[in-house]
Parts: sequence; C-alpha cells; structure tokens
Amino acid sequence: MGDVSAAWVVIDGWLARHAPSAARAQRGPATGVQIAALEKAVGLEVPAGFADSAQHHDGQDHGSTDFFGLRLLSLAEIATTRQMLVETAADDLGDDADDDWWWHAQWLPFAELDDDLLVLDCRPGPGYGRVGWRSKDDTADFAEGWPDFAAYLTEIAAAFAAGKNSDGEVPCFDADGALCWSYPDLDEEFTAIIVTG
Repeated sequence: MGDVSAAWVVIDGWLARHAPSAARAQRGPATGVQIAALEKAVGLEVPAGFADSAQHHDGQDHGSTDFFGLRLLSLAEIATTRQMLVETAADDLGDDADDDWWWHAQWLPFAELDDDLLVLDCRPGPGYGRVGWRSKDDTADFAEGWPDFAAYLTEIAAAFAAGKNSDGEVPCFDADGALCWSYPDLDEEFTAIIVTG
C-alpha cells in the first residue's frame, strides 16, 4: 500500500486543512470482504493499487469534484455503472460490444463526471491496471492516462501539494464554495484560489 497510502496521507491532510467539506465527502474505508464481493460480482480481479485505495476511502459523496474535476465512485456504484455499460454496449453494439472503442466488459469505471468516466483496464496482459478515459460521446483513450491507479492518485497528491497539476490547473473554490480545478488565467468564474501548504 506504500504509494497509495502515502498519496492518501497528502490528500487527506490537504483537504482537512483547506477544504473541510470536501474532506467530509470522502467515504469511509471498504473492507476486504467488500472488495472480494465486487470482484465476484464483475468477474474481474481488481488491480492492487485500486484495492488499496478503497481500503482508505470507498469513493466520495455525490457532488464532489476533487480529483481533477471527477468524483470517485463507491464499490457499489462501480458494479452498477459497469453493469449498465455492459448492457448498453450489448444492446447498441451487438457483436462489436467488446471492441473497446466505447466500452469493454473487462473495464472497471472508478470516477465520473456527467457520464464521462475514468476506467481501470482489467484485461489480462501488459495493459492490465492502466487508467484510461471513456467519454460518453467518443472513443475510449488510454494513451493520455496513467500506467496504474497508484500513479493516478500520486499525481493528484502531488498536484495538491504543489498547488497545481501538471497541466497547470489549480485547486480552487467555485461560487458555491465547492472544491474544483481551473486554469486561473483563463477562467474568471473561480475567484478564491486556495493557498497551498
């Protein structure tokens, strides 16, 4: 759990100092039994880094946009969202349902924003565990993702610690006081940039 645990120490500490309402939106830990139940329900092995993370926080409450604008799903939401997408792909794509351009049965969705998803690739092989983007309106993309969940979470922790992510977005509050990410030089909607540290 080294990298994942270290990332959560940074993230939890930062949220507690700067965004206590966001800190409260982190759900409690999942148990090993719950993780095993997810694996049984979906018929897939959950990548170790994500399983480690779920034992810190089993997703976030609705309305959270802490993780570069996305919300982490709970294990229960992962199972139901995946099942819905498997069924939708089968209905809409027929024999092409597992062609992986829009959805594949061996992907696990773990974060969402307006039906766009981050997914874990659970297909056996060299790509197992990588993180990709599945847009509701476009093809899936792993080229711009992360090699695994630990790398994704570590980048988020580094962004909180540095006050911006590698793309130049900074954590800030919107007009309703919700934590979000924005480009301060381009977006005038966000007025209260958080002091880091």
